[in-house]
Amino acid sequence: MASKPPQKVNLYSLPELRSAVDEAIPDYLTTLPKPYAFAQDHAYPNVRLALGYTAVLIAGALFAVDWKYGWEVTKPYTLPACVAYFLLNGAMTLWIWAVESGTIFQGRREGGQKLKLASHVQKPNPEYILTTTYSSPQGDKVWQNSVTSIPFAHLFNVHGFLQKKELHKFLAKKIEVVGLADPKSKAARMEWQVEAGEGLEVVEQPDRDSGEDAIEVVPPSGAGAAAAATPSKRGPGRPKKKA
Repeated sequence: MASKPPQKVNLYSLPELRSAVDEAIPDYLTTLPKPYAFAQDHAYPNVRLALGYTAVLIAGALFAVDWKYGWEVTKPYTLPACVAYFLLNGAMTLWIWAVESGTIFQGRREGGQKLKLASHVQKPNPEYILTTTYSSPQGDKVWQNSVTSIPFAHLFNVHGFLQKKELHKFLAKKIEVVGLADPKSKAARMEWQVEAGEGLEVVEQPDRDSGEDAIEVVPPSGAGAAAAATPSKRGPGRPKKKA
């Protein structure tokens, strides 16, 4: 399947920036390697479309009958049709606001695990805020429920094009199952952890030249390693061995 050409967006428009990121995330999650790939669930947009199209069909049918047979024939149906139209539009608005609530992706893995992502922005802060919920097939266990954010400046270049590599890094760092799925994203996640000082431990090794203990940061060797280590002060130097 051919990839979509990059779309340039207005860097000063938060809705455009958010929309560009929202559209890119499902494409990435559905193309992850098996068994991590998610099959997207379109239940939310289907309900929204059903409500919207039903309201349009009612209005269109009333207009067509009125055009062909005149006001006298359609008069008894006009008020009920108008009430139904406004009720359906009200239900659609309520559905978008209360039920969807910014949901941009719902999907399931092969094992049935469910992933739900929702996004929003808070003016005037130019940040993309992502809410992640990763749960068991029955929904009785929630393995991840987090809210995180990233500045749009980290996701778009100066010309207004989305940098998908940076987006994948962000998703790999903040969504654990994504970090496990894509080797490139997993490596990027480790890079981010190194930059942030996460998941590292500090050990002291003798410096052969100075005779003092040198501090070296290395990946943790066991599950009990600290998530973040604080370098300790240098101790007294060790005497060099005599030749």
